[in-house]
Amino acid sequence: MQPKVVYGNAAVEGVNRWGWFMGHFITPEDDPRSTEMLEVKWAVHKAGESRTEWAVNN
Repeated sequence: MQPKVVYGNAAVEGVNRWGWFMGHFITPEDDPRSTEMLEVKWAVHKAGESRTEWAVNN
């Protein structure tokens, strides 16, 4: 893999993946955002919105 810098808009990059824009599901595999080490998701929440617990990855 060649070292690269990837930049853009997280909301646009993740639109086809429910907000996810970095992780094992990014193809092609030579994209610097394709990694097994972490996953990153972008979202916008309404004021006052909260979760009672963290989501679990099955």
